[in-house]
Amino acid sequence: DDPANGYFGNDDSVAIMVKPAGGDYHTVYAFNMFSEMTNYMQLYEVDLSEWNGLEINLAFYATDGNQPTGYCAFHFDDVMIKDAIPVDAQVISVINPSLYSCLTDETPAVVEIRNDG
Repeated sequence: DDPANGYFGNDDSVAIMVKPAGGDYHTVYAFNMFSEMTNYMQLYEVDLSEWNGLEINLAFYATDGNQPTGYCAFHFDDVMIKDAIPVDAQVISVINPSLYSCLTDETPAVVEIRNDG
């Protein structure tokens, strides 16, 4: 079956929250009944630059309210936290050699890179 469009109830949400050391959690981004949702994976970016250089806890907090008005599934995949300072090339993954391979002087190195600058 193809996935069906879901929807949040008026008291449902999924929040991305930050807690600086010694502080309290607060919401930096929230999905709720007013968010445009689809039935396929989407890329979202959340700006955490306010906490540059600080140690923080990052939380994903979902609430399912008392009202039976929502019907949805929510998935997180490939969460990336990175320094936003531009660089010419960023290594995304090491393709070869594999972690458990035997290395020689002739072993080729293959990496996936992205222009991040």
